Parts: sequence; structure tokens; C-alpha cells
Amino acid sequence: MQLGISSWAFQWLAGRPGHPPPSPLTPLGLLDKATSLGVKVVQIADNLPIHAYPEDVIAEFGAVAHDRRMTIEVGTSGLDPENLCRYLELAKQFGSKLVRTNSARPDGDAGFAKAVEQLQSVMPLYEKAGILLALENYDHFPVGELAHLIRAVDSPNIGSCVDPGNSLSCNEDTAHVLDALAPLAFNLHVKDIAIFREPYNMGFLVEGRACGQGQLDFSWLIGRIQEEGLEDVNAILECWTPWQGSIEASLQLEDVWIKESIRYLRALIPN
Repeated sequence: MQLGISSWAFQWLAGRPGHPPPSPLTPLGLLDKATSLGVKVVQIADNLPIHAYPEDVIAEFGAVAHDRRMTIEVGTSGLDPENLCRYLELAKQFGSKLVRTNSARPDGDAGFAKAVEQLQSVMPLYEKAGILLALENYDHFPVGELAHLIRAVDSPNIGSCVDPGNSLSCNEDTAHVLDALAPLAFNLHVKDIAIFREPYNMGFLVEGRACGQGQLDFSWLIGRIQEEGLEDVNAILECWTPWQGSIEASLQLEDVWIKESIRYLRALIPN
């Protein structure tokens, strides 16, 4: 297992609707951030959609990553076969071994059958290229159904990207997520969260934290993935930095939390 960082760690720096940063993150800037943090695995995901950049930027991104001996993982969203083929070609260009995607919950039996058909149409290409496709648990898509979808596609090159926080909106805790998806794991997202009472005690709030400062047991999480998942699963840092009242303050906290998270995770993932 190697420690990596995702463009989703830099949510405020990459830009959020209505809160543009003074100098938005770019693909090359993401590589520079990784270098400054001493991280050799970079997952460039759908908040920094690499396919949307000019060809010269894409080529330079790949060349710089190669020169720095970085491992690139590419990320997108959705199950559209044309887009998954586009990202397969980008993965080949960057020497990537993994494409990560996510999707909304399929709508009923017909939606599930369509999702299986879409994925089965591209998996022979992924298998031929020796590239893995990792489906991330996301939003209101129950992990049991996601695991069923992965198994229904019936390809050795499709598996899960396990995110310990995304399924809270589906009333599924980390242990449940790991029970369903750890045996299928190709990739792991690491971020910490805190769950606490809202001011009137009639509900709970969920907020991000720097890794090691929230409520997730990372030793257990990483150990479980290493026991059950694919041998070379990378742990990719994301970060849910809450809004701090201004873009400047939010960017500052995001930077601090990313550095603190990397320091904390290095004790558990030396590579």
C-alpha cells in the first residue's frame, strides 16, 4: 500500500461553486502539491477533470509525472461507456493502472441491468490493457447494491473504491461499508470525520477533520483493506474542510489539514 493524494483533498483550492479561489489549482499544480508533501501517488479526479484540459496541458501533466516518477490514478464520474473509454485512453497515456468512477444509484431493475450492460461493454478493453476500474461508494447508493453490481459485471478488472464517509447519507457506517466492499477493494479513500449533536440536540452534524482528529479508526480501516482487498491497494487522501467564512480562511485550513493528515498517515503507511 502506498499513500497518495486526490484532487478532492483540495476542494476549496480547486474551486467550489460560488467560491472561486484567487489562484485555482491546475493539474500541474496538483503534481507540485504532491511533490511538496513528499507523496508519489496522485489521483486526479472529477473536480479537476483532466479530459477537459487542452492536449498540451494533458501531455505536460503526463510528462512531468513521469519525470518525477509519480504514480497517476485517474478519476471520473458516471458509467457512460464513451467516457469510460476516454479515461481508459488517458490511463494508458499516463501509465496508470487504475481508473476510479462513481455513479448515482441505478433506478430499479431496468437501471441496474443498464448499468451492468454499460460496464460489460467496456471491461474487455480494460482487461486487454491491464487497467483496473474501481467503482466508489457514493451518496444514496447502498453498498450492498454496489457490491452486487460489481459482481454482476463479472470481470477480474472491476472492483471497489472504498470511501469510509460517503455512505453516511445512506445510513451506512464504516463497518458496514467495509463488510460489503473490502473484499472487492482496488482503491481506498482516506479522510476523517466528526459526528456531533447539533445545538438543539435534535439531530447530528457531520464534518470533516484532519486525519487522526476525528472518529475514524485508521489502523483498523487500513488493516481491513490490506487483509481483504487487492494486494496493491493505494490509500488516497481526500479532505472535507468545512467553510470558514471566507475563501482565504477556508484555503488556509485546508492546507493545514492536508499537511497534518499526511504526517498522521505516514506513521501507518510508510511508503
